Amino acid sequence: VVSKGPELVPVPDVIGQQEQPARAILQGLGFKVKMDRVFGGMFGTIRLQSVNAGTPAPKGSVITLTVV
Repeated sequence: VVSKGPELVPVPDVIGQQEQPARAILQGLGFKVKMDRVFGGMFGTIRLQSVNAGTPAPKGSVITLTVV
C-alpha cells in the first residue's frame, strides 16, 4: 500500500473574524493555530492569515493568524 500523503483540507477565510471563533474554525478542521498579536491585539480581530483562503493545506499544519 502506498501512502497518498497527509489529508489536504481547504483553508477557510477567517480574516475580519474575532480571534476565538476563527481559532475554533481552524482547529475544528484539524489545523494548529498560532496567534501573532500586533499592538497587543486589543481589538481581537483577524487581519492576516499565513495560508490564503481556499488553499489546500495538510491537516496538522500550523496557520498563523495576525490579530489587531
